[in-house]
Amino acid sequence: MSAFNNAGFSLYSSNLIDFAEDPWIITPICLAIIAGGLGFPVIIQLTRGDIHPRNWTIHLRLTIYGTLLLLLAGTLLFGAFEWNRNETLGQLSLTGKILGSFAGGVFPRTAGFNSIDYGVAAPETLMVTNILMLIGGGSAGTAGGIKITTFLVLASPSGTKSAAATR
Repeated sequence: MSAFNNAGFSLYSSNLIDFAEDPWIITPICLAIIAGGLGFPVIIQLTRGDIHPRNWTIHLRLTIYGTLLLLLAGTLLFGAFEWNRNETLGQLSLTGKILGSFAGGVFPRTAGFNSIDYGVAAPETLMVTNILMLIGGGSAGTAGGIKITTFLVLASPSGTKSAAATR
């Protein structure tokens, strides 16, 4: 429940560090975080059978594609920066490193869980984590941040022209 609501409350003082290599714990938590971060309008539209992208609203497209982009970028960057660092992912098995990288791309966006000790994370990892936290999740979801749709509109070439025109 805490994962879907993006509250980040863990029952353990070390959060999820002790479960970093356990896919039966980390994967469902990641999936719940992603679902909660999508937002209720997106979930409702998808559950009503609008699964073909050509039938999607612009809000649904931005949220789904933006979520996929941020998950991929967050996972790859987290893995690249922490893969060989013994303080974080370097001591884990291959499966643990992949799972830790995925969790590192999911957790910061909305939830506040951690499966590594951020006190020893690389500065680059902290920067990526802060950017993911700033963006957050989908509109009308349980996530914080400025929201994916806002970020994508501001980041688009036409979004920056529109923002400049309003000044």
